[in-house]
Amino acid sequence: MNAVAGPQATVRRVVVVLLLAIAVTIAAVGVAGLLERMLRAGDPLAGSDTTGLALSLAFALVGVPLAGLLWWLLWRRLDEPGEREAPSWGLYLLLARTVSLAVASVALAEWAAAAIRGRWLEAELSIGLAWAAVWVWHAWMSRRAGRAPLRLAEAPAVVGAAWGLLLWAGGSVGALGALVDAAVGSWAVAGIAGGSWWTSVAVALPWVALGLAAWWWHDRVDGALAARTAFADVVRVLVGIAAAAGAALYGVGFVLWVLLRLAFDRSEPAAETLADLGDGVALALVGTLVWRLYRRRLEGRDAPVRRAEHLAVAGVAVIATAIGIGVTVNGGLAALVPAPLAGDAPSTTLLAGLAALAVGAPVWWLAWRPMRPIPPEEAASTGRRVFLVVVFGVSALVALVSLLVIGYRLFVVLLEGAAAGELLDEVRAPLGWLVATVLVSTYHFAAWRTDRRVAPTAPERRGVREVLLVAGGDVDASARALSERTGARVTARRRVDIETAPDAASLIEAVERSDASRLLLVAGEQGVESVPLAE
Repeated sequence: MNAVAGPQATVRRVVVVLLLAIAVTIAAVGVAGLLERMLRAGDPLAGSDTTGLALSLAFALVGVPLAGLLWWLLWRRLDEPGEREAPSWGLYLLLARTVSLAVASVALAEWAAAAIRGRWLEAELSIGLAWAAVWVWHAWMSRRAGRAPLRLAEAPAVVGAAWGLLLWAGGSVGALGALVDAAVGSWAVAGIAGGSWWTSVAVALPWVALGLAAWWWHDRVDGALAARTAFADVVRVLVGIAAAAGAALYGVGFVLWVLLRLAFDRSEPAAETLADLGDGVALALVGTLVWRLYRRRLEGRDAPVRRAEHLAVAGVAVIATAIGIGVTVNGGLAALVPAPLAGDAPSTTLLAGLAALAVGAPVWWLAWRPMRPIPPEEAASTGRRVFLVVVFGVSALVALVSLLVIGYRLFVVLLEGAAAGELLDEVRAPLGWLVATVLVSTYHFAAWRTDRRVAPTAPERRGVREVLLVAGGDVDASARALSERTGARVTARRRVDIETAPDAASLIEAVERSDASRLLLVAGEQGVESVPLAE
């Protein structure tokens, strides 16, 4: 049987996977409700809720058979041409595996943490088991030979590894923070948890264990570590570099702020100042560990990936620097306002700004290196140009909003006839943001103009200007590499009969030795065939 081509097949695939997703959700909710009642078999109150029992029975007895039927209709057609290639199949597995993994891991971690405290949460355990079964089922489908999707094949593993990493990092911050608080003599965290400090550490361990297991399985077994697609690189840079660097900088800045308050701000007892030190130390250590791990993984990668890593760090650092400038201006103006208006300790705000500035500015300088000459190929790169435009645009927007807030508060104070101290107290916060964002937007706009002079936006080319690439494997990544190196506009089409991506060097060589302005490249097992096309 041949697959139906055209819009009809696309609509059919979308409808089937959408109905399957709804049926799986209904079935999981129903099964979780029935499991919860089974776990509460000894509770007489559990049997009195007939409405809840009826709802769980309806969801389970309707959702499970319907999900099975829809799955069979979808599964039996996956050996037909175009079915595994369809984006809907890969997108469905990505969403189903991500949602089921997130729900199951959070529910099981909450159940285990509550059990350590002496509470038995049947609802969380039943939800975790039901959605874990959903995840196992879809993970099996993703790895089934001859049925796995050809598009977004690596995406569930990449997203699952990122989720496991975040889960592990959150649990590690909680456990390590409690240990540090205990070491410095602060019992605030243990008091909130309702037990001693070791209880706070113990309740974080399920999050650490589940996160580490999810990260290791997706990373090493499911292939996230070996993925070399653009999607995988984006997730690595966002989670392993940007998020980790942000956590590390925030943690270091927070610790520095606590130390500055101990040295220069006596507005509160030292025990209260040290109460949250553990979270800052834990964020700094865990963030630095993850940042270092993923930075080592990106070593030796292509220039665009390495450039994206530096831009991510520079972006996080410039945010920290802008916050530092804004809060420092705010705290400095607060020192000029009488204490009843600005608060009891305006120096606390000033020290927070100085701490953020002391952490963000050096990291930005090292990541961005503003004094070095920019090579033309870097100035012409899409990533750098997008970064400059985004930073300039966002900072300009924040500056505009800050200016509007200043104007609004200025007119309110003037119309009410308030004193000058009240006026300064009203506008100091948005004025700080205005100063910071004006500086950031001005610099990045100037850098963007400098890059345009170094590398024109559309350099004139005499060789190949347009390439139609037909290849196997991750054809989009091959097209990006080819366009980055040759400057040609590349349109990619994937071959379904070849799984291996062509060698980038052979593609570049085929383009460089051609004199045609338009070129067809067909990459196969015997090499790359170059066909010149008419204008």
